[in-house]
Amino acid sequence: METLGAAGSYLVCVHAAAVALDDHVSEVSKIAPAVADRCEARFESGLDTITRGMSPLQAAIFRHKAERENLKLAAAAVHEERQEYKERKVQ
Repeated sequence: METLGAAGSYLVCVHAAAVALDDHVSEVSKIAPAVADRCEARFESGLDTITRGMSPLQAAIFRHKAERENLKLAAAAVHEERQEYKERKVQ
């Protein structure tokens, strides 16, 4: 349950940051790093929760993989929020 809470908190942060930082003009690849940076503390907190109980090696491998996914999740949030923004403007 704690893991879901940490992941949810991070996802809420990423989407809120995407809304706040997206100018709807810049390339997503330029905005995503700023989105990821804004939510770094929640990302790290989530990783701490998820890797608790893992061996140091398992935790290091998991963190390495998760850090690569962090930027992908930030970019996905920007894409999703842009799409929702466009849909709201059409209505």
